[in-house]
Amino acid sequence: MKPDGSLAVDDITKYKQFRLNHGGPTASSYWIVRGIITCCQDHNQHTNVDAWLLDRILLGTYPSGQAFPDKRGQQRVAARSDAITCMLLEQLGTFVCLLEEAEVRAVEASLPSDELPRLDDPSIMWKVSPTLPPFAFTAMLHLRHAKLRTELEHAVVAAEKYVVMATKTLEQVQQRGPEVEDFVMDLSVKKKALAENNLTQAMANLKQLQPLHILHIPIARNHTPTEHDLRRHLQHLEGRLRDGQNLYLFSRDGRGRTGLFGALLLGRLYGLSPIQALERQQRCHDCQRAVAGVPSTRLVSSPEAQTQIHMVHQFLRSMSDTIYANVVTTADEGAYRVVRAQRRGLGVQSYAATMGYMVDAFPTVDAMATEHAADVRANRAAKKEIRAMQLRVLNEMVQWLDDDSIANDLKTS
Repeated sequence: MKPDGSLAVDDITKYKQFRLNHGGPTASSYWIVRGIITCCQDHNQHTNVDAWLLDRILLGTYPSGQAFPDKRGQQRVAARSDAITCMLLEQLGTFVCLLEEAEVRAVEASLPSDELPRLDDPSIMWKVSPTLPPFAFTAMLHLRHAKLRTELEHAVVAAEKYVVMATKTLEQVQQRGPEVEDFVMDLSVKKKALAENNLTQAMANLKQLQPLHILHIPIARNHTPTEHDLRRHLQHLEGRLRDGQNLYLFSRDGRGRTGLFGALLLGRLYGLSPIQALERQQRCHDCQRAVAGVPSTRLVSSPEAQTQIHMVHQFLRSMSDTIYANVVTTADEGAYRVVRAQRRGLGVQSYAATMGYMVDAFPTVDAMATEHAADVRANRAAKKEIRAMQLRVLNEMVQWLDDDSIANDLKTS
């Protein structure tokens, strides 16, 4: 950080990669936790049959409108271009609203009528949860989720038909015998392989669509809940993360209340200090595309209110519960087991140099060697500085003694 408050970047390539990785699927959203892609392969077909992303948290604003409005102020209308659908395609299934009920009403009242469904429409009344206030975005989430699932299911059916057609065509070509030209045979084989790959991708897309969960944690703007309530909410969200749910937490502007929860989640999940958690939250917040052209000296703080920043310091400093509970020995069903329950936190993925985020879970041999070499260099530099200081002091003492001897000689003469 420079004295004027601007950000000093040492490695511009890694900084750009960091911004690219943490920019969200919409203009006003950003990732604070991103998991790694896990793939299972069919070794007979050498194709991916399953892929998903784990342990992810997205923060942002109230989800509405297009994901990326046009620079000229016009909305780009295209298939799957709205904000909610883009989030669902990113395997987000748990939406956490941090706005108060009256605030949600005010936000929805300011939106164009064509962006929100009518809550009194009998066709969607069943989609509104009886345990939540009848918000318009709740019904819109269910509608978008159902529509996307239908599209993905139709894509699977269409891909299956193409596989059947390609297989039948290949069999017909093979039955024609040696008179078939080589390029015709190769083309038929490639068409079948392409159809099978499309089917695999369509099935993976359908499986990646997460079940929909909507939570409401009302918090007044620029305020913080009590420490007890915060701990209860965080433990609930962390439990959902460990169950494989990906979260989207949103408030009105995506920086105050979301910034509070973002910093606290980072601190609890990865054992960060308050300063580290706040720094990480701010850097992730600044990666959203909506503020891409804003100078670093004009960016807004996240969390925004001083009370929220103070709560991050207070909460993380007083955090005394360990990530894992005490070891418990059990003998259920005649099997001897040692159980150590996880209270909070997530497994930290291995650092990938090309990705620009996350750190090593445990120091590797190379990391320890690099750290040792850095310590050796630092010790050498420190010893040189100490020796230089000692020589400088010694020279000053000699000079002082020489001056005194000269002065004494003058007095005696």
